[in-house]
Amino acid sequence: MLLFLVAVSIFILAEKQFSAHKEHPSPYRPTHTIFGTGIYSRSRNPIYIAMMIVLVAVAFAANDAWFLIALPVLFLLLRFGVVSAEETYLSEKFGAEYEDYRRRVRRWI
Repeated sequence: MLLFLVAVSIFILAEKQFSAHKEHPSPYRPTHTIFGTGIYSRSRNPIYIAMMIVLVAVAFAANDAWFLIALPVLFLLLRFGVVSAEETYLSEKFGAEYEDYRRRVRRWI
């Protein structure tokens, strides 16, 4: 339960950033700003981290190792299927501003 609450907390903090900047969290919609404060000053991908923590929480709650086995698969799908495209898009759209953000903030944790 604690892991699930941590994941929900991370998600809520990330969602607050989106609301504060009047942005949508979908990676398939255009963005108009780079968040460099709040949870986004610690990780460039807190929502994806929260998703992976939920998967670990479900694994413990269900007492099922298959969920833990799925974790590296989810990580690889996120990293190479979503995050790479997002980073390319943001780099092309924001240029030096995004590159500076990438240097200051880790991709994950």
